Amino acid sequence: MSDQVFDEHVALLYQWIGQRLSSCPTRDGIAFYHRTDKVLKVVRQKKGWHLQFNVPIPERPGMVELTPEEVRRKKLGKTRWVYRGESDSDAHELVLAALNGLPHRQLIDPAMSRDDVNTVCRATCPCLKKMEHLTMNRALPEDIRSSLQAAYSLLLSGENVRFLQAAQKGIEDVTAFLLRQRGIEPGEMGVAAKVDKLIELQVVAKYLRDEVEMLFAQPSYERFYSSQERAYPLALMFISLLSKLAKACS
Repeated sequence: MSDQVFDEHVALLYQWIGQRLSSCPTRDGIAFYHRTDKVLKVVRQKKGWHLQFNVPIPERPGMVELTPEEVRRKKLGKTRWVYRGESDSDAHELVLAALNGLPHRQLIDPAMSRDDVNTVCRATCPCLKKMEHLTMNRALPEDIRSSLQAAYSLLLSGENVRFLQAAQKGIEDVTAFLLRQRGIEPGEMGVAAKVDKLIELQVVAKYLRDEVEMLFAQPSYERFYSSQERAYPLALMFISLLSKLAKACS
């Protein structure tokens, strides 16, 4: 799926879902959560829709229900229902069916202001819990934990642009720490070079190279600094990458 088509599909999902679910970027798409439970995920592909559901949905052309064995083999966690197709109408009906099956259909009080709604959605985002866990990760040196705590405070106060800068520093520090654990002094190596070395040493997964290239080498990267609101999705991506790197420290 081209970036343009994927962005169009994501825009439709946000239109259909509204404020009823929180969203979180992943390596290959975007996941949508009800509180801390994943409801569905849109996966980036060359064309058409690829939606994964963790809740039951009705039958439609292109929808399949996976067996437990298929779920385990494909490492899909709690995903059981998958829709692949070209129909916006079918995708819409399936998403609404998933929302209608949630315990509490109206998650946000309609009387809330827009600022209140944003606060509620941010508070339920699983990436914020990941960031909190990072600040308490005893496998990381105290100075790194302290800098991550400072970054987390920026995020909680809505200073998303400053958080991005702090998260960049955090990723630089964590990758340097991982190399020093293995007797390698990073010196003036950039983040991409450090991650490449960690991949060579089989410390982190190969796909992290793509995430680093996306977050640190995009020509359009600076446009995310135009406002606090636009910086927030990118902040979630940084948290996701930080969390994966920190797991290698344990």
